[in-house]
Amino acid sequence: IRDRFNLDAGQINTTAAQGNQRFEYQLAFAYTMAKLQLSHSMYVQCVGAGWDTHEQHDTRQRNASAYAFAQIARLFSALKATESPVEAGKSMFDTTHIVITSDISRANSPDNGQDLDGTGTPHWPWTQAILAGGNFKRDYGFGAVAANQQGVPADFNTGALNQGRNPTFQELHATILAANGVDPAGWTQAPPINAVIK
Repeated sequence: IRDRFNLDAGQINTTAAQGNQRFEYQLAFAYTMAKLQLSHSMYVQCVGAGWDTHEQHDTRQRNASAYAFAQIARLFSALKATESPVEAGKSMFDTTHIVITSDISRANSPDNGQDLDGTGTPHWPWTQAILAGGNFKRDYGFGAVAANQQGVPADFNTGALNQGRNPTFQELHATILAANGVDPAGWTQAPPINAVIK
């Protein structure tokens, strides 16, 4: 685990369960819990990476993204290299649903708020999600972003752009349920985004 997630030997005994907030420790802990089948649903949060870039947006976003996606790549590699404990002949990546998302993103304009230097950007209500592994399609992108930074409507069944509507978190939840073989109708009125499910 230490090598797979590039963990510091001096801090290896401080796990996410014991309050270690570093993203790589949380991912290693979640991976271990899934591998040992101690939990079937884990939540990790990349805190302290510097996402709230009201100043120095470009540099801070690049640094935060480089850090976070390096850790996510390690998780994907570990899952792909580990046999699934729930289905013989498959990897953990094949039997694990990974959802990566954010509550907001950043606007494409400078943040000139009080006491700010104009090098940052304000909050923007549109965001994206990455759905990987398990029953999610591989190498597939659903939807698009228009020049005005708003989502382009897409058909939930075919993925065709400029048809249907933009998904909300309710459709994301329905999609996760459907990918796990659960009929979303028992939990929500929102339809799943079938275009992203294998």
